[in-house]
Amino acid sequence: MNKIQHILDAFAVELKKKYGIATCQFKVDEENGTYFLTANVLLPKQKVELEKRIEASKLSVNAQIIVASELPTTDLGFAYVDHVPTNVYSRTFKKDNIRYLSTQINVKEDPVQLIWEGEEHFCVKLVDQTIGWVRKDELTRINGFPDWQPPEQKACNNKEFDAYLERWLGVPYIWGGTTMSGVDCAGLMQNIYRRCFNYLLPKHSMDQMKTGTMVTEPRKGDLAFFRSTNSDGKVIGHVGIVVDPSQKKILHASFSQKKVVINMFSEIVKPGYEFLGFYHYPVEIV
Repeated sequence: MNKIQHILDAFAVELKKKYGIATCQFKVDEENGTYFLTANVLLPKQKVELEKRIEASKLSVNAQIIVASELPTTDLGFAYVDHVPTNVYSRTFKKDNIRYLSTQINVKEDPVQLIWEGEEHFCVKLVDQTIGWVRKDELTRINGFPDWQPPEQKACNNKEFDAYLERWLGVPYIWGGTTMSGVDCAGLMQNIYRRCFNYLLPKHSMDQMKTGTMVTEPRKGDLAFFRSTNSDGKVIGHVGIVVDPSQKKILHASFSQKKVVINMFSEIVKPGYEFLGFYHYPVEIV
């Protein structure tokens, strides 16, 4: 039992380092030299990785690995997150002795759907279909919640739009964040569009780009998309919102500046940083 348990423990530790909590659960029994494993993980890629490790161990394992994000809708109901769950923050960036934070689920204003129950956490789904984990003691269950429907699109008053964006200036950059406690680039755009226009964007920047219409000349409120490649070869997307088309000023949650700022377009586009285009959505500033 020690060998298989060592593999599972090491896998759980790696996930905990990444997400701040162990986003998996295991139950192992042994009979006549064969291990019977029931595992719950969050994402398909975690299932693939666990299967690879089990296969590499050469142990006789009969494994049933359940992916929480692929589970059908359940009757577990809905809940509100009581506060931004700081205990699921984890390390991400460390520079000049400053510690920056990330989180898997960072939301406290909208109800979440409970899709799977662990020992200490619920796997939850947000309105935008983001999947993540929240501790049970950070949730308030509610008796019911009607089926979510996209709200009617609307125009936003220019002064109200400017005032709302100004509130975000200086908010710290937190990967995965969606609140004024901390926000990332895509979370900021999602929040602005929902609060100002009642328009729901996807959670991630590259998905946001796919839902828009590319334009040559940007208007105020259009989104600007970029991408770069890190040292590991991973493509990283970035997005900001046009606040001054004539001067091409863009408000965005800046990773390098660690907060929400307004930059000139030319200050964002640097060597190794590719501009993908301006995109328009069915919203209006009046």
